[in-house]
Parts: sequence; C-alpha cells; structure tokens
Amino acid sequence: MIKESVVYLCICCDSAKSSAVSVEACPGTETEWNNAAQKKNCSSIPQNCSSIPLVYHCVPNHFLNATYEVCAAAKFIFNGRCTEYNVGGGVVQGNFLTNCRDFNESACPSRYKSTETFQYQGCYQLVVRTLDQSTTQRFSLFFEKNYSSLPSTSTLPPSTDVNYKDEIDVTWIAVPVTITVVILAVLATSLIAIFVKRRRRKQNQENETPDSIPMKDYQNE
Repeated sequence: MIKESVVYLCICCDSAKSSAVSVEACPGTETEWNNAAQKKNCSSIPQNCSSIPLVYHCVPNHFLNATYEVCAAAKFIFNGRCTEYNVGGGVVQGNFLTNCRDFNESACPSRYKSTETFQYQGCYQLVVRTLDQSTTQRFSLFFEKNYSSLPSTSTLPPSTDVNYKDEIDVTWIAVPVTITVVILAVLATSLIAIFVKRRRRKQNQENETPDSIPMKDYQNE
C-alpha cells in the first residue's frame, strides 16, 4: 500500500530557469553534492511555481550535451532513467533516451530521487558536448511554447517518505494488459471468421435445388 499519493501540476518554472547555470562537471560524491548545494543556496530563491521547495540539482540536459546546476523541485525518477534538466520547461525529470539500470557500475534502481543522481555517475558519462548550443535553445523554445502546460504527476516534496517496495509501477501493469487485450482481439476475430464461413456454407447447401443435382445415366446400366 502506498503511504502517500501526492500529485502536483508541473508548470513552466521561471524560478528554476533563472537559477540554471551550465557547468563543466557535477559532484561525484554525497559530500561534494552537499557542498555544492550549500554554495548554490536554493532556499534563498523565491518560489513562484508551487509550494514545493526548490532544491539543488546537477544533471545533464535532455540532449546529453551539457550539464546544469539548477534549483528545481525534487522528483522521483521512474523506469531506470537518468535524471535530466529540461531547459524549456524549467524542470528535472527522467530522460527517456537513457537506461541507467544497464550500467556495469553503479546501476540505478527502477525508482530513485532526483537528488540522488550523483550516485549514478554513468549518466554523466553519457554527456557528449558536441551538439551546438543554439540547437539546444531552439528545441527548448519549441518545448516551452508547445508543451510547458502539460501536467506532471511525479513531482514530490523531498521530505515525502514513500515506500518504494509498495509502489506500483504502472509500466508492468500496462504491458501485460495490452498483450492480453491484443490476444483476445485476435481470438475473437478468428472465431467470428469461422462462424461466418460455416454459416455461408450452410446457406449454400440449403439453397441447392434438385435440378442442380446431376441425374444418373440409367441408359448405360
């Protein structure tokens, strides 16, 4: 049973966006992370998005060509994705292009807090600083214009105590349900086809007349 179920609307957060700074590297240990968080001092930034406090993050961007220090609302990252900072939306979230569960070293669990990203250094090793920054900005502006009003249901206060073992990963429910529905649909279609074929055959037999039955050639007997 889930202890708490908290749902917040995630809007484009100007406070987070104003705090975002591109950096060459991110902390690799908890001590380094805490020191960087103290220096960033996210608690001093006015929060204009919601009642959720902004906390320190240092994560790659969506295109994996830069890393950002940013004060943003903490989230639970699901399905073993690396955490990203979405420049256009001003939020941290899972990067669906990645899968940190497959890392040989320091693989991530299927669910973890975005503020624990420093534990999964493989996510930072995916960053390749080759994509032109103007391209990143164009994509970010496109996202902000078209998708920034979409709701998000995974933003949680950092202090929320969630029992990971008792949470239900909707992915593992949706996949078997979808497969079952497809199988049932195929079976139903097959049964209908067989029924229609048999019914037509029966109707053809009933419509046959005696004139259509060939006569025996009695003259040759």
